[in-house]
Amino acid sequence: MILKAFDNYVTGLMYADIFFPSGRGSTACVFNTFRSRKQYIGAWLQLSRLMAVELGKVSLGAQERQSVFFRLQQVGKLFICEGQEVVSHSHLLVHRGGMPVHVATLDGHEQMLLRSFLRIQYTAWLELCELCNSVLSFYQGNYVWQGNVLELLELGDALWVTGRVSPQDGEKSKRQYLRRLLALFRFPVPDQPCRRLGELTGRVRPDTFVTWLHQKYRDYWHKRER
Repeated sequence: MILKAFDNYVTGLMYADIFFPSGRGSTACVFNTFRSRKQYIGAWLQLSRLMAVELGKVSLGAQERQSVFFRLQQVGKLFICEGQEVVSHSHLLVHRGGMPVHVATLDGHEQMLLRSFLRIQYTAWLELCELCNSVLSFYQGNYVWQGNVLELLELGDALWVTGRVSPQDGEKSKRQYLRRLLALFRFPVPDQPCRRLGELTGRVRPDTFVTWLHQKYRDYWHKRER
């Protein structure tokens, strides 16, 4: 199993090295080679896009999927949380002026900077879990969607808004549902599939595909009853 983007993503979650310059009260730091939170977020977004493309191209067997989820679980155990808030990392290393120091020596502002980077890193792990769940947590058979992506989203949305599809877990969202629906037919999984649904409002009839499908299904039964 060769998943280069996945390996890079997981590797980036395994370390938490933060470097502060000499002296106190600094507003700058370097976390895992990144000098700003914006830069760090951008790097995770780029890796996430590469991951979505990579997972869309490969076909993993049951044992390989289990390996992916096992690695996700192991990496998740590195984050130390209090309630829903990440507070530390098992591999956290803090440096000041090139020398290792204890995290307790950081002042309030430095603690805030550290927590902000850890939150970004923890969120990146949650996003990776969601992406892998969307793409790998079910059987991917040899069925092909013959329409376009927007038609599939229209049908999926119709099932959702009418309550014919609902999450077992009340916290699951339409976004997660649509991502899994697209992954089922091996379409690229966008980060925000609901934005594509916005294209329906620009049409004369937002329910064009569902209406067409309804007519085709009626014609099918009408011919059978002859």
